[in-house]
Amino acid sequence: AESRIDFLTQLPNRRAFEEKASELQAAFERHQTDYALVIFDIDYFKSFNDNHGHAAGDAMLRTVGKTAMSIRRAADFLARIGGEEFALLFPHTGLEQGQFAAERYRAAIAATKLWVEGRQLAVNASFGVAAIQHGETFADLLVRADEALYQAKESGRNRVCLHDGSHVTVIAAETVR
Repeated sequence: AESRIDFLTQLPNRRAFEEKASELQAAFERHQTDYALVIFDIDYFKSFNDNHGHAAGDAMLRTVGKTAMSIRRAADFLARIGGEEFALLFPHTGLEQGQFAAERYRAAIAATKLWVEGRQLAVNASFGVAAIQHGETFADLLVRADEALYQAKESGRNRVCLHDGSHVTVIAAETVR
């Protein structure tokens, strides 16, 4: 079990994520069972870590993990896949449903506050969403979700962007606090 759990956040790790993704991809290829992938990461994490130290950065990661777990539905698969990056897999979910779920996670994280050195700090994350399409591999899906995440960062952060297979759309453009 330890090889599939991230020690810091106690969430499934990248290995567990890849195993779950393989299961969902196999179900899609065999039965055309849809699923959506969301990649998200904490906005300005590197500067936060540099300004407040690694202990505060670790607290931020744990806080985001706990917040996401607190709203996770039973079917949602949440993992920390590296650094400040997290992933969600939503079985039986299309692009529009994935968008709404990502927005729910984004809003919950944005409502979270972290206390560091006696100061209350805002926490925000950017989200990229993509849903599996006919003829697509999981690697293809991951590239599209990453492109959507990159667009969320480029267009101001603390937002959700979708990749529909042909282009990326900014869905929620929140003011970063």
